[in-house]
Amino acid sequence: MFKFTSLLLAVTALDQADGWATNVRGPANKDGLDYSTIQNDLDFYKTIGNTFEISPLDDFEFTPAHGYGVAKKLRAETEAYFAGGLRKLKKEDPHAVIDGFENAKWWAREQLGSVEVRGNKAPVTNENMVGRELEIITSEQLVEEQDALVACHVLEHLGEDDFIYACHLAKHVGVVEVTVAPYGLPSTLYAACHDDIEDMDAEPFCHILSIHDTMFTVETTEKEAIDLS
Repeated sequence: MFKFTSLLLAVTALDQADGWATNVRGPANKDGLDYSTIQNDLDFYKTIGNTFEISPLDDFEFTPAHGYGVAKKLRAETEAYFAGGLRKLKKEDPHAVIDGFENAKWWAREQLGSVEVRGNKAPVTNENMVGRELEIITSEQLVEEQDALVACHVLEHLGEDDFIYACHLAKHVGVVEVTVAPYGLPSTLYAACHDDIEDMDAEPFCHILSIHDTMFTVETTEKEAIDLS
């Protein structure tokens, strides 16, 4: 059984916090800037032949070392900070800064009311994707639109192949798997598509997930009812 001795959670109060945390539900990257890959056409990343570019400002391929990113800043701006223990997170606090994949998975289970969840992690690409024209050569729906899922965005490296995440509950989101090959070597990208964004004050949109960003979805075929009211 996984022991949560290193659990570090910060519940984000969006109406009180400043900076990146205020945008964690909206179309913003890990530095609080708009994703350069935002498309308001929900079919854009499903369409073979469409082209797009990933800006260096997205930090798509780069994750800062521990202590050199925005995790500390986010924690300082949150309403409460918890270390070395567990706290039952409320539905009205569906945001957290979390150390480690297993802790993020636990938090996703709590939010989704599921015994087991699956982590759909954006893969490492085979070559540099930043600043190049990328043409979609194949596309398929990886995750059908979910009533709710938990999106965890990498903030900093925590150790070997583990990270500090900013996680949030997201409604009506699906994930599209896209293949591009700017110099002939195919790479896979994940695009998250948000269809119901009434709480974001924005139109429906899709954007490319950064490497290692993870979408947690309910593993079972019959999802338990999730009260999002």
